[in-house]
Amino acid sequence: MSEISSFSREVSMPGCDCGDEAAERITMNPFTHRRTGLALITVVCASLSASLLGAVPASASPSDAPAIVQRAEHALGLQDDDVTDAVRVLDPGTVETIPASADAPAVPVVVNPDNRPGASYTADTLADDSIRFAAVFSSRTASTASWKLAEGSELDALPDGRVSVGDADGNLLAGIEAPWAVDATGQRVPTHYTVSGTTLTQHLNYTPNTVFPVVADPKITSFPGYWTVKFTRSESITVTSTVAACAAFFSKSPVPALKALTIGCAVFAAYGTPQLANGKCLSVHILGAPPVFATWWPTWPKC
Repeated sequence: MSEISSFSREVSMPGCDCGDEAAERITMNPFTHRRTGLALITVVCASLSASLLGAVPASASPSDAPAIVQRAEHALGLQDDDVTDAVRVLDPGTVETIPASADAPAVPVVVNPDNRPGASYTADTLADDSIRFAAVFSSRTASTASWKLAEGSELDALPDGRVSVGDADGNLLAGIEAPWAVDATGQRVPTHYTVSGTTLTQHLNYTPNTVFPVVADPKITSFPGYWTVKFTRSESITVTSTVAACAAFFSKSPVPALKALTIGCAVFAAYGTPQLANGKCLSVHILGAPPVFATWWPTWPKC
């Protein structure tokens, strides 16, 4: 393990005619590398077998939910559980919290905040900073599951299926991985997230061949350390205007971490412009040690 101290650095952008705004301020939260990027990778099997899930009654009760979730995880080849605790069943309104660390606040999550019927909810602590939440559906009568994050959180649904969780100051509180859902035969069920205020909702689109029970999953992770690239108003507009403009902007940077962010240009251009309303700017939070990083998450603080 290696310790990385915090620092800040001003970087001029040659060729960017932004006046006094022609710089990004790059900062890094202090943290200790506790994992390699491999811990952030979810292994997904290309084909799912009904035999892996086993025979499960369609009218599964809440007490059956942990076993059903574990079979689904096994069928998907998930290998990200570093904690030897049991999957636990949660009542509506239960608060599950990713605990605070020296460099990250606690992330409380309310399960099924509206007490909607039709699904059993579970949680499984994967690591000190990560919980896999799941909803188990026993029939077609319900096709959505919801979780509510803390008041003041700002949820940002990304085009790649992930959801970024920040605060009003642009700090990154947590990241929610792209969702998955799988039925009792191991077949994928189309699914996606929507956000409304601080509530995350996962939607499932059943097909005529969907076999119940169905497991749907959001994985929520807090980040005790990351690098942050803060963009000025004019830079934010450039980066979110078009893919070409974004790529040209980053290609001029002498900083490898910024050049590497060209991989995010399609995402920035696809949805960034509406995010700039109300005087907001773009911040990008990078996990890992630039120029090599595992993933990135955007937030939209006031400029």
